Amino acid sequence: MERLNLDSGGKTEVVKNFPDSFPEILVERGEPLVYTKDNSENFEYIGMPVGGIGAGQLYLGGDGQLWFWDIFGLNYGIGDLKGDEAYQFPYERSKPNEMGACMIEQGFSIAVKKDVEWVSKKLNREGFENIQFLGQYPIGEVDYQDPEFPVKVKLEAFSPFIPLDLENSLLPATILNYTVKNTSEKEVEAKLTGWLENAVLLGSRGRKGLNVTLKNEVVMIPGIGERLLCSAEARVEQGQPARLKDIPIVTGWNNHRKDSDYWRSSKVDASEFASLIPESKQRPGSLMKYTSKPFVIQRPLVTLDVRGGSHGGATALQVVVNGKVVASAIGPQEPSYQSLELDVSQYQKKEAVIEVINPDYLYGVRLMIRNLKQQDAVYSDADLGLLQDYGTMTLSFLDSQVATRDTETSRLELSSEESLTTELSRSIRLAPGEEKTLTCILTWHFPKTLSMRGKDETRYYSKLFRNAEAVSDYVIQNYPFLASTTRLWRDTWYDSTLPYWFLDRTFLNTSTLASSTSSIIRDGLFYGSEGGNQGPGTCTHVWGYVQAMGRLFPELEISLREQVDFKPHSEGGAMMDDGLIHFRWQDHGPAVDGQSGIILRTYLVHQMSEDDAFLKRNYSQIKKAMQGLTEARDADHDGILTGAQHNTLDADWYGKVTWLSLHYTTALRAMAEMAEEMGDHEYAIFCRRTADKGRAYIEDNLFNGEYFIHEADPENPDSPGTYTGLEYSQLLGQSWAYQVGLGKVIDPDKTLTALESMWRYNFTTDVGPFREVHKGGRWFAMPGESGLIACTWPRGGSEVLNKGLRHFANYNNESQNGYEYAATSLMMWHDMPYHSLVHIWYMHNDRYHGAKRNPWCEIEWGLHYSRSMASYGHFIAASGFEYHGPEGYIAFSPRVTADNFKAAFTTATGWGTFEQLRLKGSQTEKILVNHGALKLKTMAFDVSKGMKVSQVAVTLEGRVVPVEFTQLNERISIELDVTIKAGQALLIQMI
Repeated sequence: MERLNLDSGGKTEVVKNFPDSFPEILVERGEPLVYTKDNSENFEYIGMPVGGIGAGQLYLGGDGQLWFWDIFGLNYGIGDLKGDEAYQFPYERSKPNEMGACMIEQGFSIAVKKDVEWVSKKLNREGFENIQFLGQYPIGEVDYQDPEFPVKVKLEAFSPFIPLDLENSLLPATILNYTVKNTSEKEVEAKLTGWLENAVLLGSRGRKGLNVTLKNEVVMIPGIGERLLCSAEARVEQGQPARLKDIPIVTGWNNHRKDSDYWRSSKVDASEFASLIPESKQRPGSLMKYTSKPFVIQRPLVTLDVRGGSHGGATALQVVVNGKVVASAIGPQEPSYQSLELDVSQYQKKEAVIEVINPDYLYGVRLMIRNLKQQDAVYSDADLGLLQDYGTMTLSFLDSQVATRDTETSRLELSSEESLTTELSRSIRLAPGEEKTLTCILTWHFPKTLSMRGKDETRYYSKLFRNAEAVSDYVIQNYPFLASTTRLWRDTWYDSTLPYWFLDRTFLNTSTLASSTSSIIRDGLFYGSEGGNQGPGTCTHVWGYVQAMGRLFPELEISLREQVDFKPHSEGGAMMDDGLIHFRWQDHGPAVDGQSGIILRTYLVHQMSEDDAFLKRNYSQIKKAMQGLTEARDADHDGILTGAQHNTLDADWYGKVTWLSLHYTTALRAMAEMAEEMGDHEYAIFCRRTADKGRAYIEDNLFNGEYFIHEADPENPDSPGTYTGLEYSQLLGQSWAYQVGLGKVIDPDKTLTALESMWRYNFTTDVGPFREVHKGGRWFAMPGESGLIACTWPRGGSEVLNKGLRHFANYNNESQNGYEYAATSLMMWHDMPYHSLVHIWYMHNDRYHGAKRNPWCEIEWGLHYSRSMASYGHFIAASGFEYHGPEGYIAFSPRVTADNFKAAFTTATGWGTFEQLRLKGSQTEKILVNHGALKLKTMAFDVSKGMKVSQVAVTLEGRVVPVEFTQLNERISIELDVTIKAGQALLIQMI
């Protein structure tokens, strides 16, 4: 506890008031966290994603109710919330549409027959008092039981999730298994009922010219059960003309010349007006009007997506013809984009302009628009596919004993204020104590989605399945494999000696891949926002903190490298001619931390490959990316970045910055490893030499005795930065080095000192006292909650926060989850495991407990913030895991409970469980493969300090495996040639 209680000595406003149960509770296995009405504010916030990866977002509530139906490609409003709003004011389920989240009529109920009447209860918080929820992503379990009700019900809900098997993990489907048990002493007849609203074209209702009928059909699935099909069909009038193509409106607003009469985007796709107004056009305190290039009205509608406040009518978008406003719109008073139509049908063939009027303060324009087009108002069945919320849905009840019946069809006009909702039900008889499971499968198919720059994209799953019925057929046909393997992964993950809360928090952020943050488009290209549709373009300096995706679904990282990062900008990719990479796909120029992160993530995904095919295929572009950063920002090759260093804190920093340069030198070392494997020895030598120079400079000049700093650039004295401050990302490079097996890349003693200083001065169990003094910044930890402060100034110098834009400087007062994870996972690696555990404990049991906000939705700039997947790095660190697939290398060095340790692992071709047991004079390792296979040529383990190994015996299912071993200090390296298949265990005994 002495090391945990390191005090700042009054130099920073931090406090450390730990529970009496510390430190013992930090390593105890404990019990799973079960939520009830009482400990979760009646399940008000809980929402665990239960859809497929990149297939839209659907929550399982703590009471089993499905909610937040963001599966329609409409980017519903809560996804666009700023992080501070979403954290400080979390979404409450009892306030539907408060922030634009979509709610539809859907649910389940259970009924029992008493005499001749049915007594029914909804399977949610309205129907049952006694509900328990266990969320172990990807599976959620809900138990319903009331004393006077003769049956209890258990729900198991999930979407198939199988690491390394992407195509079976991206299904737009949710499986709901209801197990009903008779708890009475008499036979019971029970009935499960499910209902689903036809939500096709939910967001398009009210569009001009959209004459559509919703259609629900209940059909039999021979020998399997029955299915509800939800669809829509256009009503085409006789003689109706064909729909004319959309015409993008060219505004001229993409011209960055300061004397331009126009401003920004040529097609206004994803125009974030807030960021790039030329200074010459800013007039503080005034209203500003931006006028587009003239265009001829050729369609009856002007359509656009708009967001921002109306500001009492001070903001507006207008269509002007001959000086007269003929159509207009104001902001929707929402932080989310809303689709609007402006009727200009009376002015076709006339010349018009678009005007945007806004107050000019802070960011300038507050009304934001994108996707500005001229559109026709005619729809046939084929034209419905142009709408993002057009598609199909199904709900299937599986029961081979169901009686055959004719198809039932119901219809409703789309314009109706009513909803088209249809029920399915199934009756069962249960003897006393008997239980039966009824399986229901929900599927959806909405091909369109919004992606980069507001352009329409097609979801990848639509290339695999023609409609929701085809998805349902696939899930039913493959149900045994999909369900059992998903459960196997869940069981593998939790079959561990690590605390349940640690396993929860380090893995549950992986559900971000099944949220509105993530999409899989085109031919399998992964596309991510920063969080919940906020911050487009799979931002490199945000996703650069993430290891989870590369460890679990390396195929997604490969798609980013090959279709975006390493693809020439001229061909639709992000790489410019000089090797630098746009940090938002095709926009915004390079970010130095994003570029370094790309190299490190590339090395990780190479390690997570079975062979070197990926490396060979992309080596020239990988090298070009490394050279781009070196030549543009380190022209003298001294290992220290200089010049404008744009980074994830949204500003160009100048000077010699430990954080950015150490990250860069770590990327150089990863590049050197890849160069060696490719036989490019000369370049490998160059990379290592440059990295060594950078290390020497950082150690000798940027360490002040307590922590690493930022040295000013005398030619840019007003550059934003942290300078003498203690910033929590300063050792990001070392953190990543451990994650990819590069070891210690900076002086280990200075690293330890810096980490201890970070804990002393920046970690607090209550951010309130600090934020009371340092008031700027957003709220990602509230007063009374713990946090690792982004930057403190124990030696003074905080006046540098006045440099640059204050909004961005205020980031340094915040506690942002992803950065915190990167810093404290390094503590796990680097002789401070209890500090790492403390941070995770507080994140899980304090800031993201279900009584306060959604545990499955960590927030920075938006919901389900991608950088929070860095929590997975803590798990890798706890195992001391290293892996290199092409070399057949695996290593473990547990950082906690090393004498008796058990945890999951993933490799390129399989996953399973690792165990370690230390006894006096001996040590045993066990590698069990539960799925796939694992080829090994080299293994490495750490033995107890002082242990000298004289003998190593390895067996596979009782068969002796020939080995050779060496020992260097506590590290044992074992050479062998073996393949472990699913269900087999490799046993290693050392004495």
